[in-house]
Amino acid sequence: MTFDGHIHFFDIASQGKGGLQTWSPNTIKVRMVLNYKGIKYTESFLAYPDIRPFCASFGIPDDISSERPTLPVIIHYDSHGNVVKALGNSFDIARYLDELSPERPVFGQPGGPYAAAAYAIQAALAPFKDRVWSSGAKLAVSKIPAILQPRCAAWFIEDRTRKHPRGLPPSEWPSKDGEVEWKIYEEGLSYLATLLGGSTTAPRVGEAARTQPFLLGDTPVYADFIVAGIFTWTKRASEDDFQRLLRVTKDTGELERHYQACEPWILAQGKVVEWDVENKCIAA
Repeated sequence: MTFDGHIHFFDIASQGKGGLQTWSPNTIKVRMVLNYKGIKYTESFLAYPDIRPFCASFGIPDDISSERPTLPVIIHYDSHGNVVKALGNSFDIARYLDELSPERPVFGQPGGPYAAAAYAIQAALAPFKDRVWSSGAKLAVSKIPAILQPRCAAWFIEDRTRKHPRGLPPSEWPSKDGEVEWKIYEEGLSYLATLLGGSTTAPRVGEAARTQPFLLGDTPVYADFIVAGIFTWTKRASEDDFQRLLRVTKDTGELERHYQACEPWILAQGKVVEWDVENKCIAA
């Protein structure tokens, strides 16, 4: 890390301990960028009801697509403790961190061929992501309240119920046995496996061997962190669901190999400190 000051990262609280507390596919992407790039950081976990006043205190708007307050957020302080920038949105944060600390870029060097490949493979993920949000999300979201603290779980259920087109609570989002959703989710996972395996029938960028874990071979890019965030979200919601996910490539191992390669950056933490939302600072 070569920039002035330090980064404070905000994640969403759960009942997990240590590295297992992180669960959101959105915050995981930023955690992975920080850890992969070797940026030293401090971090705090916020309860859902505290996120809106926290974001408002730093002028960070609600998520445009969901109209709800959300994390991740980072605050970049200079060496004197002054706020240089407060920023939300995983993609924007990752771009900012690449500019701030160019070592081990997750979008490639600006203007270089690797940068073009990093964006191309992210675009190629679209069929996988479409199936995740249309089906896999129903499976995960229905089980997330069980891993949250009671205050957070109540907020989560009320929010998701209010935003559902038919006013259904998350527990009623999947079909009765979940198989309708799993069929679609597994189609997306099979497509992802072709990208990871270098299939000539998929819009894969590069010629990585099947034994290399990441989408572009042996070096991860931001698109890999998108995938790892979704896998971790599934795993935290249900270990059984995660094991079923891995079985999609049980004979060739692309999905498990990818997750195992990413897991150290998922679990690593900065120094965890309590945040005082009212006073906009680390709690005394």
